[in-house]
Amino acid sequence: MNINSKRIIILICGAIVFGIAAIIISGCPHDWIDGIWNVWSEPTCQVPKTCVICGATEGGVLPHDWKDSSCKNPTPCSMCGTLDGLELTHEWQADGSKVCVYCGIDLRPSDERFIENLEASLEKRWELMGENPWYGIQTAEEWNAIFDTEIALLEEFSEAHFENADLGKHAKKYIGILLKAKEELGTLAFEEWLQKYYDSFRHEQNSALYEMSLLCEISVSEENAEKYSELIESGKKIVSISELIDGFRYHNLGSYAGNYAYDGIFENTTDYDFTYFICSVEFYDKDGELITTKKFTFYNWEPGEKITRRFTLTDSSSGERVVSIKWE
Repeated sequence: MNINSKRIIILICGAIVFGIAAIIISGCPHDWIDGIWNVWSEPTCQVPKTCVICGATEGGVLPHDWKDSSCKNPTPCSMCGTLDGLELTHEWQADGSKVCVYCGIDLRPSDERFIENLEASLEKRWELMGENPWYGIQTAEEWNAIFDTEIALLEEFSEAHFENADLGKHAKKYIGILLKAKEELGTLAFEEWLQKYYDSFRHEQNSALYEMSLLCEISVSEENAEKYSELIESGKKIVSISELIDGFRYHNLGSYAGNYAYDGIFENTTDYDFTYFICSVEFYDKDGELITTKKFTFYNWEPGEKITRRFTLTDSSSGERVVSIKWE
């Protein structure tokens, strides 16, 4: 090796040492080198612009490069190959309903979806009942099949947000009635369930159905229209009777020998004639202890008719609760 070659090697090594020393002292020289040689890698959707010498970055990552976001045939990002984060586009039903004709995703409000499922649950109930009336279902297995079918269609709405708050309140009440009825059926003997729970379950369910029918249209098949009308009429009657009971009044007439006389004032505020109407009312003292139970019976009770019944209690600060009602 001649002297010139040695000098060149020494100069190159010196330049390298000088460059390293410069990087250590002042940092990577990518800013001034970049004009001579490109030291930056191109950014992607995962990695920002990066210096190949020191690893420094500039800016952020790029957005994913989606080629086709249709739910029918989505394609992954051309840079990283992922579908995560892809917002799919859908083709909605011809009537404008937010139900995709390709993937079936349903983005309609809970209100609309619940009513559709409620209609389906009623149709399924009547299908399982066949031609039998309510009292014709004589086994726990038959009732459980009905409850399971309806609950499967409706339970998802137990915690749903409804745009119509009143509809949501009655919908969740309706679902709760079904769940409670099934729970009671699982803990009681069937005959005991029929005796203690059957009437109250049907009354509560029909009244909730009636309340919902006032808020939105509930459509059923033509062959079941009469059955639906019967449910709605039953619910309307239950709601009317509940309002009637809320209107019961008790007028204190004073005391004699430790007993307090009352006039119970009962007005038929419904549109219904009752051949008989029997209600049992429990009365409680101020400490919440049961004083006594009174039974009131009205025959041929016409709409608007007001009836007074006198009775006595041993406490003047009584509270009351209607515990049972029968009528025809």
